[in-house]
Amino acid sequence: MSDEGLSRVDTAIQDTSVELLGRAQPIAMALLNTLSSFDLEYQQELERIRVGSSPQALKNRVLQRLQERHRARREPYLQQLAQLRNRARAHP
Repeated sequence: MSDEGLSRVDTAIQDTSVELLGRAQPIAMALLNTLSSFDLEYQQELERIRVGSSPQALKNRVLQRLQERHRARREPYLQQLAQLRNRARAHP
């Protein structure tokens, strides 16, 4: 995921955390914490691959798979946050 992609996610996370108050807040915070953990793991893995001694072609394939896996791993959590955000907007 590019730095731009991460900044868009960070903005979405901040927007969500501000919007969700009341009973949904603990759920939102758990989802946000999970996403943050995923992002940290992803960044650490990216760095490990980048500094590794493998041929660049292999690194590129591994990085592409890593990015795909990261997106797929995050998607259900982002969907749940979107659902919570929509509910919060529908019932202020």
